[in-house]
Amino acid sequence: MKNKLIYIDKTVGFISQKHKTLVIESLPKTQSSIREIPISKQLTLILRELKEKSTNEYVFVGNKNKQLNIRAYQKSFENLLKKLNIKHYGFHSLRHTFATRLLENGIDIKTISELLGHSSPTITLNRYVHTNLQSKRKAIEIFTKKAVNKTV
Repeated sequence: MKNKLIYIDKTVGFISQKHKTLVIESLPKTQSSIREIPISKQLTLILRELKEKSTNEYVFVGNKNKQLNIRAYQKSFENLLKKLNIKHYGFHSLRHTFATRLLENGIDIKTISELLGHSSPTITLNRYVHTNLQSKRKAIEIFTKKAVNKTV
């Protein structure tokens, strides 16, 4: 919290075994997946408030003050989408949207790639960045405006 950073240095998985859910922590898939993600001032305030309510190392906790299972996040996300009458694309689609919106707002692809933990910007471009017709129109308008100004 002090540095306003989220440190990604492990991955957490869950497996069911004999009617129990086991938590498995391991290293991320690649070295580039280990990273620091800056958080905004607004999010820092929200996280601090949540952390004050928690009695352990996790900001978000479930029953018995234990680490939340990813399925709980996914279920909350699905419920929110239903409530707002938004088509469901899956929890992972948030990464795609995040990458696309960053690019649309002029953030360079190298920065986006590092935030997502990809080993190269090519992976980010091929898998996560999706253009839309509005972005294509904007690109053509910018190009045309600059080209016309150079010829005048």
